[in-house]
Amino acid sequence: MSTTLIPTTDELETIRHERYRKAAERLLQWSQEDHEYDERVGQLLEIELKDAGLRCEDRDEPAA
Repeated sequence: MSTTLIPTTDELETIRHERYRKAAERLLQWSQEDHEYDERVGQLLEIELKDAGLRCEDRDEPAA
């Protein structure tokens, strides 16, 4: 007999946060190791962050 355990909402949230943390670590690693990172990926991230309202237009402007 097979039983499938369904994760709770809290467990799913914990899993999601861990995935995002690992993704952020990987992006930081790539940005430090790959000298062409900004040219290939940086612009796409800037567009995505701007569209999501997570990027400031002016570097001195505080994040919302």
